[in-house]
Amino acid sequence: MSADVPWSQRSIAECAGEISRLEDALASVEAGARRQYDLLDAMFVRGSAAMSLSRIEDTCFVDVNAQWQAMTGISWEQAVGKSPVELGFWPSEEARRADLQRATEVDGRRHFELRFVRSDGRPVLFQAEGMRLTLGGVPHALVYLRDVTVQREAQEALQVSERALQQVNSDLVGQLELFELTEGLANVGHWTVPQGAERPLWSKGLYALADTPWEPGMTFESARSRIHPDDLPSFMAHRKALDGRLLEYRSLRSDGSVQWLRTRMRRQHREDGSYVDVGVVQDFSEERVAKEALQARVEMVQRLTSRLPDMVFQYVHHGGGRGEFIFVSDASEALFGVSPEAAQADASQLFRWVHPEDRNLVLQSLQDAAVSNASWSQEFRSHRSDGSILFLLGRAVTVLEPSGQYIAYGSVTDVTAQKAAQATLRESESRFRSLTGLSSDWYWQQDAEFRFVRFDGAQSIWTGSATVGKTRWEMGALNMSAADWEAHRQIVYAHQEFRELELCDADTDGRLVWRTVSGGPIFDAQGRFQGYRGVGRDITARKLAEEKIERLAFYDVLTGLPNRRLLVDRLQHALASVDREGGGALLFLDLDNFKDLNDTHGHDVGDLLLQQVARRLQECVRGADTVARFGGDEFVVM
Repeated sequence: MSADVPWSQRSIAECAGEISRLEDALASVEAGARRQYDLLDAMFVRGSAAMSLSRIEDTCFVDVNAQWQAMTGISWEQAVGKSPVELGFWPSEEARRADLQRATEVDGRRHFELRFVRSDGRPVLFQAEGMRLTLGGVPHALVYLRDVTVQREAQEALQVSERALQQVNSDLVGQLELFELTEGLANVGHWTVPQGAERPLWSKGLYALADTPWEPGMTFESARSRIHPDDLPSFMAHRKALDGRLLEYRSLRSDGSVQWLRTRMRRQHREDGSYVDVGVVQDFSEERVAKEALQARVEMVQRLTSRLPDMVFQYVHHGGGRGEFIFVSDASEALFGVSPEAAQADASQLFRWVHPEDRNLVLQSLQDAAVSNASWSQEFRSHRSDGSILFLLGRAVTVLEPSGQYIAYGSVTDVTAQKAAQATLRESESRFRSLTGLSSDWYWQQDAEFRFVRFDGAQSIWTGSATVGKTRWEMGALNMSAADWEAHRQIVYAHQEFRELELCDADTDGRLVWRTVSGGPIFDAQGRFQGYRGVGRDITARKLAEEKIERLAFYDVLTGLPNRRLLVDRLQHALASVDREGGGALLFLDLDNFKDLNDTHGHDVGDLLLQQVARRLQECVRGADTVARFGGDEFVVM
């Protein structure tokens, strides 16, 4: 039946057949959509390649798969809705466009490389391949990412290795000449004895060092004949051990003079299983002479410093926290209980008397000063054999000597007495702060420019960091005029004491607060003015009490108007000023039938009437006029 025939004109069978056909078509569409979804899930969601889908219009990510999240370190929630620039793939939109313009295009796909720093700080290099597709009529970009960091590093390493090999080949030709030149410049030589050899092999540098002509058939006996007889046993012991330890020995030149040599000997095993004995020799005769001369100067300094209370020292750093004392004055006995000779023989003999809690700090600070070539200053303690504790202050400067050694020149001073005095001062200061903290008053101090530098004790709006650095007149007060401040300044400029200066201000809630301050000048030992110090007190409660007393004495409690006493006082002032300012007027008012009102309606109503009359009378007069309650229901207007 034609689809144009209305459903109402079709038979039930025809309608059922049409519905069946529609259901079959719908099932086919659903199956196709399911297959497309499964295909998308297999390719995108569960695919092994890192893929992202983004809108071309705004570049924002629409979806990213799990492999993309693992490779970039960015979760799906962090990525979707954000652009690559927002996620840090490019520093700016301009940089992104520039990279895309430089990208090569093959078969409709763009290929480009992208450097990115993951959230864990690891830099990676991505190779990106993108293609354009339309989904639901909207242009999208599908981008595949591949991590090529390791591959690129391997390529770069291979290039570096090739260049290094070329450099090595070009350097081999002059290597031997350079080695021989180095031996000559450093005044160093070496010898070798291969396994099973019957004679040593000397380098040209060693012949030059020994001032000996080349000898092709040199024997062991000939080589060792130049060693000083007293040092030959030590040399043979080191030759047998071959452990690389340093040996200093003397050699006799052909003219009979002594040459000081330094050597290290070691057995070197080769890959083929054989070995060769190697020895390196250095002439340090000049260094030895200089060391002996230095020792002579040290002995002279020892005599000069033997009477000083401070321990003067010279300390050589050997690295790794090790060192030795070249010189220590006699004061080491008094400060550490260690003789200068014992300290110079073994530095640890002195350091072990440094307090255990301070020992590592002293050694580390000495080493740090040497490494940074800075001055050393450190307080520490030493414990004596009698159980007493000394407080010491060490100071030194570290110098890099021509020999290449870092040598500290310094002194150690006993500051036990000073530390005790400081402790007493701190205790006194603590006692003072405790007393001021318990007091309702506070202590203040100003410098020579009358600026506040210190507050202790009760806190108020006059104390704290908000007022440090200011003068009292810069802080201001509600009750002080310019003339009042000028009068106060004249007093402090003259370095005079002042007492009970009352100042009024408002607190953070707008309430008036009153303070009274007193102070006196400070002078140093030479009589120079240093500033002011004094005390302050909160008198707000007293001022409020005085105000309340005055109000009770001169004002009516019910209406707040001046009472008979204040009215009489103001009348006297008014009469005294009549001749100067002209006449005035005095009006007496009496409320009729007020007693009847009280009797019929009660005193509460009568009080309300009196208060209302008082307000209305005040509204009818000027501010300079006076409305007073004379008594009962009687009022006076002046």
